[in-house]
Amino acid sequence: MGDFNRDGNLDLVVVEDGVGLKAQVYLGNGKGSFTKGSSSQIAASSICVTVGDFNNDGILDLAIAGSEATDILLGNGDGTFQAAKQIPQSQIFSIATGDFNNDGKLDLLLNGQTILLGNGDGTFQKPSTFGTYLSYLPVAIGDFNGDHKLDFALLYNGATNSVITYLGNGDGTFQTPLTVELPGYQARSITAGDFNGDGKTDLAVSGCSDSYCNAAGTANILLSNGDGTFQVQTITELVGVKPGVILTADFNRDGKTDLVEINGSADITVWTGKGDGTFNVSQS
Repeated sequence: MGDFNRDGNLDLVVVEDGVGLKAQVYLGNGKGSFTKGSSSQIAASSICVTVGDFNNDGILDLAIAGSEATDILLGNGDGTFQAAKQIPQSQIFSIATGDFNNDGKLDLLLNGQTILLGNGDGTFQKPSTFGTYLSYLPVAIGDFNGDHKLDFALLYNGATNSVITYLGNGDGTFQTPLTVELPGYQARSITAGDFNGDGKTDLAVSGCSDSYCNAAGTANILLSNGDGTFQVQTITELVGVKPGVILTADFNRDGKTDLVEINGSADITVWTGKGDGTFNVSQS
């Protein structure tokens, strides 16, 4: 999401299938409803989107990736986008953006293991692969050790279910990853936020208590120690099964970070934060 037509209201962009895959914009009216806007053709089998100003013109752009290419669509500022410029790549499952080398230009992180440094004009340098953990799921980006350099965390479902944290060096490279094992369940989604009000970036992970997600969902809150390590603080029962996306925001505007989780049983659960790393289920 982002304000693609610069009217002060948040808009949405969705990858939709039709006559060829397209990026469909829905323009927000600021009251919670949307009207269909422009659409742009994108590479076949695109599945993941990130938003940022990739050419530093003050207008939001799109980066959309999938199994064939990463498309860069520069925004016009009126809710429309220029024709996609393709970066040939294969098998991209996860895309995120951030300034990982502190040069004021947005970079791209693909699959939690490959970085493309931005040139600041909507183009990117050659990809550099550094990680050994392939992330099929969205990653969480933040400064996890308080050094003002961007880090990221990804989910790894292997012999053990873990959160893998990469601390950034501030030049587009990363330190040896740190591992936090999760207590016996299949991780599905991760998000970052300060859940206990101590100024440190924490993590929340949704998942299943069985490998096929047929049982009740669970969530772990990983409270930051401020040095890139975390404490697995709580496990909270969710409503329904097949946990999906978990996101953070201050939904009740009380200055405390809340969570929302959307699962495969068509349940949406909102947890309002207490500001101490614990939550109340306020709506399902």
